[in-house]
Amino acid sequence: MTFKRLGLVFLALVVLAAVFHRPLVFRFTRYFIARGAQQQNLELRYEIDGSIFTSLRIRNLVGTPTESGPVERLEIGSLRLEYSLWGLIRQGLPGFLESAALVDVQVVIDPAKNLPPEKAREEQSFKFPALIPRELVIQNLNFTARRPAEDLVIENFHLQFDPQRAGFVRAALIQLPGFQTWRDFNAEARYTNRDLVLQNFRLGAGVEVARLNLDMSRLSEDVLAFGFAGTLFGGATEASGKIDDLNESSVLTVEAKSAGLSLAEAAAYFQIEAPLRGTLAALDLRLKGEVANPQTWSGAVEVRVTDFVMQKQVALDTAALRIEIADGKALVRSFDLAQAVNQITGSAEIDLPPTFDGFSKLDATGKLDAKLENLASISAGSASGAATATGTFALAAGQPSADLRVQADHVNFGKGEVNDADLRLQLGKNSTP
Repeated sequence: MTFKRLGLVFLALVVLAAVFHRPLVFRFTRYFIARGAQQQNLELRYEIDGSIFTSLRIRNLVGTPTESGPVERLEIGSLRLEYSLWGLIRQGLPGFLESAALVDVQVVIDPAKNLPPEKAREEQSFKFPALIPRELVIQNLNFTARRPAEDLVIENFHLQFDPQRAGFVRAALIQLPGFQTWRDFNAEARYTNRDLVLQNFRLGAGVEVARLNLDMSRLSEDVLAFGFAGTLFGGATEASGKIDDLNESSVLTVEAKSAGLSLAEAAAYFQIEAPLRGTLAALDLRLKGEVANPQTWSGAVEVRVTDFVMQKQVALDTAALRIEIADGKALVRSFDLAQAVNQITGSAEIDLPPTFDGFSKLDATGKLDAKLENLASISAGSASGAATATGTFALAAGQPSADLRVQADHVNFGKGEVNDADLRLQLGKNSTP
């Protein structure tokens, strides 16, 4: 038996001993609740009862701010927990909580109002909770987070995850500031052995979800699985994967495919200012590695975009990209940009950084070959003729450079012209003479 199991058995024996001292357990419970509230500058009033051995219920909880702090309002009509000590012994924390029911909740917070320095705690990184109930019910949850321009708001939220009955997720209003607002949200749900499946719902124009899956049945093994199937901005999309060693190294394995996604609809949905048009004709992604460490990633990505236009200036018939990822590098095996008779092809090697922050200062080298048979079509008529360009390009700590040989028999631009050109262009401060 592992030390972890021995620890859980010892914890269970302590709880069993406490069963015979019910008033003492209630007193300890009140102490820890009060201590947590005090950290948030709150004074709590509530009623508590239950069998202690299998359940605990808190009713009519009201939190009153005692001084400045982020919590403006906290009210809970009822919170009921049912749990299993035997499940705790056998499966650890994932097997402890049997059911949870939360009724009539009102929460208002203002994140801008910080706690006093003596009560503020160091921010903790997000950890996926291990205490996932086998049955979960939420009735009438209301939440508001103050924001300078627009509040984050959830109104009249209801949720039922029950292995014995059809489930659902409903909300009168979900308002995400600066992004989207959804009214009368409604999704079907199935929930068996902590495997959650949401079905048949929309998240605004362009996002239709046929199936969204979150499998929490293997949390005792530190594994979380997920899946998605639906239509994103006109494109049929599927994704599946899992996270191993959850909350520690968090090794992600994911596969995704999409075809027919409209870039213009996606840009409008996510409120991206740069006008984009085109169609993601094909996406095929396979990736594995520690989420926070790009140097551990491995896999492959293939992308093909058709009729791509950006800022009404760059227009391509097709753009294709093939990348292989391994050993701390992203190898761009090929990129192909085509517009009528104009074509740019090439390859590149990118050194992956140890953290996400490193993507702003990448190191990379590459080669390109451009055959531009019609300069007028890529310059909005400001130039005409034909040219070729071959050479190398690079990134050094995120700073670009290029060394190109450009050749042309005859090119017109504005009032000037060039004949029999054979030029070497060195661009960027990292270029070499």
